[in-house]
Amino acid sequence: MKVTGIVLQSRSRQATIRPALAFADIRLILALPFYFLLAWLVPERHWPRLCRWLVSYKHPTLNEAVLAGALPAGEAKLIGAELDGHRLEHYFQYLREYFPGGWRSKLVLEGRQHLEQATAAGRGAILWVGHTVFHGLVLKKSLAEAGFRLNHFSRPEHGFSKTRFGIAFLNPIRSRVEDRYLRRRIVIERGREERAVRAAARELAANGLVSITAGDWEGRQIAHIPMLGGSLPLATGAPALALAAGALLLPVFVIRKHNAIHVLITAPIDMGTPGSRDERVKRAMIEYAARLEPVVRDYPSQWRGWSYLRPPC
Repeated sequence: MKVTGIVLQSRSRQATIRPALAFADIRLILALPFYFLLAWLVPERHWPRLCRWLVSYKHPTLNEAVLAGALPAGEAKLIGAELDGHRLEHYFQYLREYFPGGWRSKLVLEGRQHLEQATAAGRGAILWVGHTVFHGLVLKKSLAEAGFRLNHFSRPEHGFSKTRFGIAFLNPIRSRVEDRYLRRRIVIERGREERAVRAAARELAANGLVSITAGDWEGRQIAHIPMLGGSLPLATGAPALALAAGALLLPVFVIRKHNAIHVLITAPIDMGTPGSRDERVKRAMIEYAARLEPVVRDYPSQWRGWSYLRPPC
């Protein structure tokens, strides 16, 4: 069956121009010692309330979600405030990892059988990870502790900053923690995406696991997927690579519930349906959105994708 209403768009190649330094870098440098102290000394059970108070000076808005019709203005403001608190809390998780003994919390892995199915088949798997607030460290740590080491697609901007100074000195504060639990970090440089794709293909051919966060920050091709009354832009790299490599494509969502953080690995998306490469990619993206939407509705303050949601075309 042909998929209509979704257009795959090629991203124009643009040189990446990064500023040398930003005021946000200086603000973070001043705040980090204070955050380290709190992350080390305050029991984790108090983090949610503490972090919500620390960001209470901000005026969060989720205008995109309001414009898309997904949220009324009052609800968007409340969810935005909670999301800001969660983001600071997830920074505390990284900072606590530097404490002797590291960060210890209750992590629950659901759907392990899908990883075992992938490795048993010898084709590897792509974990298409929802952009939820707690996914960064939790996914890598929980899978490593279960015996699975990820090859993670990443960007130089991953971490705290998009400036040259931040990439060199601030972002490693996070990436060094994650690297403890990764097999390999595959860094995507804009304009040189083919290098990262080839590296991921080699890992999949060796029956490896590759994780890709669902978003539109990088990649040569994007599509706008209907979701929550609006449209969500997503790069097509995960399903396209799964098709090319013959690997399983596993949607993954990381959510805190019931005083634990759950890593939910869902069943593979069926990539074997008839049709052209583009039609199969489109169907995979529609299926991914169908699995993501109920997670967002149940845990709206843990999804970071609100800022990318657009009004329907």
